[in-house]
Amino acid sequence: MTKRLSQINDSLARKIQSRNDYDKTIQETEAAYMKILESSQTLLTVLKRESVNMNKTRQASSHTS
Repeated sequence: MTKRLSQINDSLARKIQSRNDYDKTIQETEAAYMKILESSQTLLTVLKRESVNMNKTRQASSHTS
């Protein structure tokens, strides 16, 4: 019975370590995803601003032509 308990404890320790590893991987993945999301939002903001600037430039040049 003591041997069986030891086997179960070893198995449990391995499973806990695996879960901890998965949790760490999930946290790292979520952090990377948030960085990507933040970067994409910044890029979208810049693209929208540049689009507005290009339209203003076009309108200004069409009025002067």
